[in-house]
Amino acid sequence: MAYEYSFATVNILDSALAERLGYEVVGGTEIGAPGGPVVPANVVSVPVARIGEASIRDADEPDVIPYADLDGQIQVDIDVAGITVTSHIDTGSMGTFTFPVEYQESLPLISTPQPGPNARLVGGERSSTLARLDGRIRFAGNEYVDPDLVFMDPSPGYGNIGMGVMSHLQLSIDQQNHLVRFRRPAGAETIEIQ
Repeated sequence: MAYEYSFATVNILDSALAERLGYEVVGGTEIGAPGGPVVPANVVSVPVARIGEASIRDADEPDVIPYADLDGQIQVDIDVAGITVTSHIDTGSMGTFTFPVEYQESLPLISTPQPGPNARLVGGERSSTLARLDGRIRFAGNEYVDPDLVFMDPSPGYGNIGMGVMSHLQLSIDQQNHLVRFRRPAGAETIEIQ
């Protein structure tokens, strides 16, 4: 037997509760179940919502940044030694940071790029070189000092943040507002990415 599930794309609050808590009305919308009637609703700003030990706050936090959706991939701008590099989140990559080969010329490197292993991707194999950055990678309140980098050729034209980085972060995605949060778990020590 097959079941079809659908999930709310927004958080729903009883209007009387929102009014009693003094939440500011910031707009209007319509809500409803798929295939059913829709009803008018207010959009309110909730400063902090707590669910058990978790909390969701306004997006005025350093670990929350905007993202672009490129063919279903989340892309964010990261600062690589003062150079902005658009990079996508790649949970299928076990690496840390991968960049197009042309960035070898513009990024400050501690070591001369050395040949690395060929990457086996869906579209075929790609060659890579390895080097260490002389500087910091920063994004969403996170910082990585002198990390090892992979440069891939040919590249898709953007950087890549792999599971070597993502496995140390909690990721939350707000698809409606195109915001993503990269948060270190509470009590986690700073991880040195190499």
